[in-house]
Amino acid sequence: GIVGLGLIGGSLAKTLSQRSDHTVLGFDISEEIVNAALADRAISAPLDILRPEPCGLAVLALTPETAVSTAQKLFPLLKKGTIVTDICGIKRFVCPRLTELALENGLRYVGGHPMAAGFTLAESDIPAFIDALEQYAAEHYPIMPIHVVNLDAPVSPEEITVPNVEAMSLLSPFGCKNPAPVFLLSGVIIQSVSAIGNGNHLRMSVASGRYTVPLLYFGMTVREFPFAVGDRVDVACTLGINDYNEQRTVTVRVVNLHPVGWKQGEILRAQAAFEAVMRGEETADGTEPLTRQELAVVFRYLRDHSPVTVGTDGLYYILRRKMEGYSYLKHLAALQIMREVGLLAEPEPEQFIIVNGDKKVDLQQSATFRKLQRG
Repeated sequence: GIVGLGLIGGSLAKTLSQRSDHTVLGFDISEEIVNAALADRAISAPLDILRPEPCGLAVLALTPETAVSTAQKLFPLLKKGTIVTDICGIKRFVCPRLTELALENGLRYVGGHPMAAGFTLAESDIPAFIDALEQYAAEHYPIMPIHVVNLDAPVSPEEITVPNVEAMSLLSPFGCKNPAPVFLLSGVIIQSVSAIGNGNHLRMSVASGRYTVPLLYFGMTVREFPFAVGDRVDVACTLGINDYNEQRTVTVRVVNLHPVGWKQGEILRAQAAFEAVMRGEETADGTEPLTRQELAVVFRYLRDHSPVTVGTDGLYYILRRKMEGYSYLKHLAALQIMREVGLLAEPEPEQFIIVNGDKKVDLQQSATFRKLQRG
């Protein structure tokens, strides 16, 4: 079912009708447009917006604000498991709200975009395609760009109220050139973590003093989450209003999360120093040797917890609590050394598994270990 038969929705309906065997139903507030879509065979029949149960896929071909307000009424009427998507170009406003509404109603939400596209590639051509991408990246991005979260203001738990968040509407509409404000919730203590949405997202609570703040962390799983109850963290978040069952509450969505005192600049310098060491260059930051004892701690943790799915940074969060003086440069070196001596496998990006764990290895076989020993 396609809700909204304008240029994009109508084109999508016509393409699906012409190039698939699916029955395409369409709804528009203009009866004239619906009749035109029927005459053009873009749709098979009108969509009864109050009885959308037959739809296995629902597409919101509407403006961002209308998509959200329509979803609030439409999603509860769809059958459980229905796939829902949108064609909105502004995702920061739409995706979190539609994701939350889909979870509440047992639906599967996948964000779309009017400029989304794809291409077909033969499996035999994939290695050459990867090589071409890596060559392009090396030529144009000698230092790879990093993800930056711009914080607009700090916020304290007592300030997170419905009236305050409603007042933010004076700054709307939010979009590419006017992004929604991102706030810093600093030094809070993790109280609880649980999975929602078939394990694909997290519901959390953090505390500061006598205040407790519930959080939603979309796209983060329990296995990928490197923190534990009791950890103190800084949270970058957005604030929104959730209208459900005639109640208005504040929704706090996690954008990013780091341990208290995390210094990204130091991490980037350590990464640059490690890459310089790997190229055989001298580095002003120095290269304190990684000890065998430190390497043994890393190995034992990976062996005892394989597969480790928290990623490189998440693993560092965990290991630095176990070893005083364990730097990010040492962390990168430890992982690289275990790759080189055949102890570490990565079946997926940012996933680590110990292999050949009972095998004795000679660390001198690792070029990285020898470089670090030379300093």
